[in-house]
Amino acid sequence: MTGFRKYHPLASAAYILSVTMITAFVWHPYITIASLIFAAATAIELKGIRAVRIMAALLPFCLLSCGINLLFNNAGSTVLFYLPTGNAATLETLIYSLCAAAAVISMVMWFYCANELMGCDKTVYLLGRIAPGLGLLISMIMRFIPLMARRIKLTVYAQRFTGCDIRSGGLVSRIKNAFRILSTAIAAAAEGAAQSAVSMKARGYGAKNVCRSSYTIYRFALKEWIVLAIATAVTAAVILGCCTGSLAYGFYPNFYVSTNAYALLPTALWAVLCMTPITIDIYESRRIKHADAV
Repeated sequence: MTGFRKYHPLASAAYILSVTMITAFVWHPYITIASLIFAAATAIELKGIRAVRIMAALLPFCLLSCGINLLFNNAGSTVLFYLPTGNAATLETLIYSLCAAAAVISMVMWFYCANELMGCDKTVYLLGRIAPGLGLLISMIMRFIPLMARRIKLTVYAQRFTGCDIRSGGLVSRIKNAFRILSTAIAAAAEGAAQSAVSMKARGYGAKNVCRSSYTIYRFALKEWIVLAIATAVTAAVILGCCTGSLAYGFYPNFYVSTNAYALLPTALWAVLCMTPITIDIYESRRIKHADAV
């Protein structure tokens, strides 16, 4: 996906903030299902098989938490079966557990997409002037995980030639080698962080009365205004629906969810917001193909 990556940082930040906040605080089943579907689709569009691997790794932990909640939480009126301890496993608890698991997976995938859609340059562009230290910190955090993964992989390859291999030997030997590799990678990361701190201090970070600029120039065009308007309108519609009760839902003691037109409208708008990056990418891809054909 290249279309939405090129959008103004303010529009990208507004979109990411909207989808993550609504996913985190509104556990309406319709909202959660739409968020899960389009977060997964956007992540797959961005990263392909890597996103599928992340979702596959998250799924066992979410199912385990669902099972634990189902075993120990006996709230709800619809009994599915009784455990040997006498606790009742209820349908309401199962639905609540599945919604919670879907919300967790959606949040992880949206943040995974945010790391691709925003990037360090957009973060520094937004916060470089008003809060340069915070912008630098956030950009370093976003860069840390992929950088640490690459550093560990390189350390594994390098230590293998010295006899420190995590794929051979006994269990105790593998654990010792793994700790040795991890400590080496952490030490290298700490040294790199110290070098980055000295470099950024030499470039003026922390100095007072300095007007900072960005190496990337963005212009707020009509398409960014449209994305910003959609994100604002959908967020307001969902908040209004929650406050007025049109998006009413509950899990205990009986599961219920509103299905009237006042509930379907914010849900439809939410789906439009979630599919915005994919829609933009498809539109721009077709436009580029048409221009090349002409």
